[in-house]
Amino acid sequence: MAVPIFSGKSRRPYGSIDGIMFSEGIRGLRTRPRRATRFTLLALAALLLALPAAAQTLTAADARCRKALHAGMQRFARTLAKEQVRCHQRRIRGQVPLATDCNDPANFRSPTRIERAEAVARRAARRCKKAMPPAALGYSACPAPCAGEPVGTYDEVAGCLACLTRASALGAIESVFGSPTYGETDRLDRLCQGYVGRVMIFYLSARMRQQAHCQYLQDRERVDAGVDCVTADLRGVIAAERFAARQVIAGCSTDDIVDAQLCGVDVPTLQACVEAEADTAADTIFTGAYR
Repeated sequence: MAVPIFSGKSRRPYGSIDGIMFSEGIRGLRTRPRRATRFTLLALAALLLALPAAAQTLTAADARCRKALHAGMQRFARTLAKEQVRCHQRRIRGQVPLATDCNDPANFRSPTRIERAEAVARRAARRCKKAMPPAALGYSACPAPCAGEPVGTYDEVAGCLACLTRASALGAIESVFGSPTYGETDRLDRLCQGYVGRVMIFYLSARMRQQAHCQYLQDRERVDAGVDCVTADLRGVIAAERFAARQVIAGCSTDDIVDAQLCGVDVPTLQACVEAEADTAADTIFTGAYR
């Protein structure tokens, strides 16, 4: 049995805690925490096993790859839209024959510019050398209307996205401008058509840029995973461009819209048409690049 050592004042043994001798107290103090610790660890392990597996986090190389692919398509879409709008403007002014199909890139003023823009967009695949294989990033099949395009390598993924961008951008401008058989037009009709084309390209570009900005931050875990980057407007840029486009289109009269044979019958319907077509094109390209 241990011999207690008393101090000169307290008569309580230095070697005891609440009357328990060190020789007994050490066993008591160690045994109980060990049992509690084992129980806590087992409970935590069971809880962790019950949780769903966390989503795989993209590496910096993966995020840069996707961003580069989409950025290349942004530039390609702007070039396509600008050349197509320019053709329609020349047609309404009588600078090219009325029979010219301005929805066919072969009839654009500078088809070689389109070819160069597409080649630059496809070169974005070079930024994907350190990324996971395409299938691991979700590139399993090219969506319609380019379903026949292969996606086994990043060069092929870029080709798929270029096809998708061409169809989406050209389709959006065609839906707004159509293939009109102009009658008599005046300067205001031509100005209205030109302004509509310009603000539509600005709005389309802004939406694509902000979608890519949001997604890159989300890929790097700087934006909550629950944010939908298709519609998110983190900096308010899309809303500002939408407002500016509406203000410019409001300068067109109903006669201007009808004479130019745009996709609305008055200002509100033209505003809605421009926004809807630009949104559809941007969202289709975004979904293709960030699936």
